[in-house]
Amino acid sequence: MRILLIDDEPDTTERLALYLGRDGHAVESLCWVDGEATFRDLLVDFRPDGVVLDFEMEPGGPQILAWLRAFSDTLPVAFYTKYGASPAHIHRMIEAGVGEGDIVTKREAAEDTRRLLAVLGRRS
Repeated sequence: MRILLIDDEPDTTERLALYLGRDGHAVESLCWVDGEATFRDLLVDFRPDGVVLDFEMEPGGPQILAWLRAFSDTLPVAFYTKYGASPAHIHRMIEAGVGEGDIVTKREAAEDTRRLLAVLGRRS
């Protein structure tokens, strides 16, 4: 699977990329999204099968999700966040366009990787 990781915490993307790479997945990581046009170019070049997206980053998970949906409305997306236990944040994520089952709370990369792959696999 070709997976795009988008998180403003480089340690997070590095750890996830390590575990996903060990499992044979191709990974591209972004710690910053520099506008819709540049982001779309990356999507066209990389052609991800799934996206792991941090909810609380700039320009914001909901905005990035909207750009992803404009690119492909069937691309599986998992919101990966430390706010997965916050009802207010869950509500905002669902309003942005993901299901509650598409939200994975950040805990430990090895364990989180399995949950993220389950979300992406379920939606692909």
